[in-house]
Amino acid sequence: MAALSVMLLISLANQLINVVFGVWLNDSFGLQIAALGGASAVIGIAELIGEGGVSAFADRISSKKALFIGVAGSVLSAAVLPLLGNTVWGAYIGLFFYYLSFEFAIVSIVPLMTGILPEVRGTMLAVNVASSNLGRGLGSLIAAPLFLGGFWVTAVAVAIVNLLAILVLRYVVVQEQN
Repeated sequence: MAALSVMLLISLANQLINVVFGVWLNDSFGLQIAALGGASAVIGIAELIGEGGVSAFADRISSKKALFIGVAGSVLSAAVLPLLGNTVWGAYIGLFFYYLSFEFAIVSIVPLMTGILPEVRGTMLAVNVASSNLGRGLGSLIAAPLFLGGFWVTAVAVAIVNLLAILVLRYVVVQEQN
């Protein structure tokens, strides 16, 4: 339950950013749809690097530590995103690091889930996806009302939700492989 809660929380936090970053960039810098494509490219590159980072490091440091690193990175990058977001390039850099750390976390949780109950790996992965989707749904519901307080309110909420995920991660127990 703890691992599924972590997945729900990090997905919820990510969805808070997903739903509003385009509006934030438009409101802050007047970026229209074509210019928002640049942000999408930045996010895509960050996700690719995050996925590659997991494949390069997670087995060496354990999936639980890798997940912690990814979520901690999400906390830090969400906290500084409004500060970096004073310029278009700062916003792009902030989004890059936020999505890099999120992707690192989200890919790190997959091997973690398979090690929690190895005898039912498939079920754990399926419930993991359901937990992620529930988090995204909840995030979609609360993102716009949060954003009414400003992007900094959203960023603080993202950091807090990810901090909760870190606290819950302490209760995740992974079974040893035979």
